[in-house]
Amino acid sequence: IYKLNIFNRVLLELEVRSMASDICSCEEEKLNDNRILKWEEIILKKRNGSVSENRTACPHYEETLLGNHTQNLKAIEERQESFENDVLRRLQKLEETKARLTERLENVENNLTSTLVKLNSTEAELVVAKTDLFRLEFIVNFLSLIIATVSMFYAYSRILR
Repeated sequence: IYKLNIFNRVLLELEVRSMASDICSCEEEKLNDNRILKWEEIILKKRNGSVSENRTACPHYEETLLGNHTQNLKAIEERQESFENDVLRRLQKLEETKARLTERLENVENNLTSTLVKLNSTEAELVVAKTDLFRLEFIVNFLSLIIATVSMFYAYSRILR
């Protein structure tokens, strides 16, 4: 598959002739903007089955491979560094968000505790108020009974006179 390339357009006859004139030419590199699959990328891929690599008599072959390996390694390292930086930024944002949420949760818990204390106090006050109300109701009923009894005695005493 030496120098197998796939282009995004139909090549001109002159371009094909130029590439085919010498197996060691670098003419395809002049068309890099049009190459969507490059032989340099293909040979860097993992191989399966019985694949053997044959050397060519082209002097720039190893230089090209080494250059591509170096470029690919540098690109991978740059992407890895960028990825690591992105992950670190995201992790920092997550930690900041966690800290804010933890603080908010503590505030909510404190408010909830305070509200619960107030609720328990109000409940105790309500029990006292209910007891007082029951006593007042009892007194009012008792007084109503006394008034009714006095009224009845007064009416009865008027009848008897």
